[in-house]
Amino acid sequence: MTAGHVIANGRTARAQYPGKAKVERDSKGVYRREIPASAFDVKAVANYYFTSNSGFPKVDLAVLNTLDFSHDHWVTLDLTGTIDHGDVIDILGYPGPINEGGILVSHSSITNANLDKAVDNARQLLPSGTLVVTFGTIIDAGDLPTFRASTTHGLSGAPVVHNGKVIGNFH
Repeated sequence: MTAGHVIANGRTARAQYPGKAKVERDSKGVYRREIPASAFDVKAVANYYFTSNSGFPKVDLAVLNTLDFSHDHWVTLDLTGTIDHGDVIDILGYPGPINEGGILVSHSSITNANLDKAVDNARQLLPSGTLVVTFGTIIDAGDLPTFRASTTHGLSGAPVVHNGKVIGNFH
């Protein structure tokens, strides 16, 4: 699975082999097709991307079918479990590039005076193209749970894990 805004239903894309430490990209940021050992093809077989009245995603999920990859081990998708305010979650993925504009949009407390330091800190915490695990806490466990964790562009579709089971995806 991934985020619904990442891939339209019926489209194919490249996916990184699980657990690879670094993403191998070409100059346009697309997984290299000439390195078949690094990635595999997937096809979106269902897409659920709906926005709320406020314009924010209410559902943002795409179900993927692997076309030339299978594995004996997987994580469990838990759609029946419960989460509560204060529960700890993990997000696993490959952050995209961090830039000044993204920092300013995401953090209202950052000013031009401390922008360089904020960008440096974010790049150290979430290095672009490197597998990271970031964690945080649930702040609202309602119909569309929200959490406080360090995230950035590029983590769209990354699994959100609670007690060792995937409970959703980051969007």
